[in-house]
Amino acid sequence: MSDSTRQTVDRYDRRASRYERRWAAYLRHTHGRFMKKLDFGKNDRLLDLSAGTGLLASDLLSSGRSFGSLTLNEPSRGMLDRARSRLSGRDDLTFTSYAAENFPWEEYRFDAIFILNALHFYPRQREILRGAYEALAGGGRLYLLDWDRSGWFRPINAFIQVTMAEYINTRSLEEIRGMLQETGFAVRGMRSWRFRWWKLCYAEGFREG
Repeated sequence: MSDSTRQTVDRYDRRASRYERRWAAYLRHTHGRFMKKLDFGKNDRLLDLSAGTGLLASDLLSSGRSFGSLTLNEPSRGMLDRARSRLSGRDDLTFTSYAAENFPWEEYRFDAIFILNALHFYPRQREILRGAYEALAGGGRLYLLDWDRSGWFRPINAFIQVTMAEYINTRSLEEIRGMLQETGFAVRGMRSWRFRWWKLCYAEGFREG
């Protein structure tokens, strides 16, 4: 685990108990938007690369949508413990605790990978996206929602970077498109929008085959 990631993980270990309460409106909005985009089959193998407290998995289960298996990966033990507690008793869920840059992609095959509210924490973004591409089966998709640092959000993003303790490397939507294409993905569904004082963006990466 890189020093940058350790810094972020330590921060979220300390804030795990109050994370959902502090960011409640933001989480409702981003998870709601993200859920509307997801398309997968009843036998598909899913990965939530930065699962946090398991909110997305909880939303998926509450929706009644079927899948084959779901791996929840989260390097913060404090956050992952809350996910385990929330989602105990499911035999179609697996919990792992790798930093995204250390995820053992070669050991897995997925049909869909989710990166929700997390790309800006990753210090090796292209390397991680390349690993995700290699781990996807043909026809698989990467779903990504994050901040968009372009335009009016640029000074806000700069302020966040200098005032927050964790590592933050936000990208614009066009930069995300470029990274996805460079790592092999066909890109679909790109858009950005405003929520309160956040500028958010969404993109899908598709592995042809």
